[in-house]
Amino acid sequence: MSLLIITSSDDVHADYIVKKLRHSNVEVFRFHPDTLLSESKLNFASELLPHWSLAAPTVRALNLTELEVVYYRKPKPVQARSDTAPEVREFCSWEGRYYLDSFLNYLHTKLDVRWINDDRQIRVAEDKPAQLMKAKELGLMVPDTLVTTDPELAFAFYKANCVRGVIVKSFMLTFLRSYRIAQLTRIWVCRNVEHGILVAFRNS
Repeated sequence: MSLLIITSSDDVHADYIVKKLRHSNVEVFRFHPDTLLSESKLNFASELLPHWSLAAPTVRALNLTELEVVYYRKPKPVQARSDTAPEVREFCSWEGRYYLDSFLNYLHTKLDVRWINDDRQIRVAEDKPAQLMKAKELGLMVPDTLVTTDPELAFAFYKANCVRGVIVKSFMLTFLRSYRIAQLTRIWVCRNVEHGILVAFRNS
């Protein structure tokens, strides 16, 4: 069996998994998207078969025609090389991310492989509004919820619900950084909303 693990370069749990799988005679290839533009060699050529090829310090010329399983383990986003000029760094990072998406789409649509943690399903699960509505459809208790980019609407929602208590939760990241408050403030997962936080957001 051959297995491709798509993870990050500092994933210590993947280190353990790779070791155990290799002891079981599983051919394991490890790929770090965060180093795609600095260490990996991901190529597409229309005149070759297979069209895609992947090689990296931790992936020795992966033979995609023999790949059976893809294990997707929360890889970090593609990042530009550290020596990339600042004015094009963001552009290079996004180009790499779209290129990676094309490769993942190829794995999904052109190869008969089994997925562990399908990245497409992960994106569906991370859609918080959709998950809240699904929970409501299933009869689960869902608190009144507002997701907005309108500070005034946020204030009105807070005013209407502050007696019962209101929490704020980041939409994607596990923490939010300083919003013009004297010191760095982090919101881990969720926390109670204070009036000062809303004022700081509105004025930022």
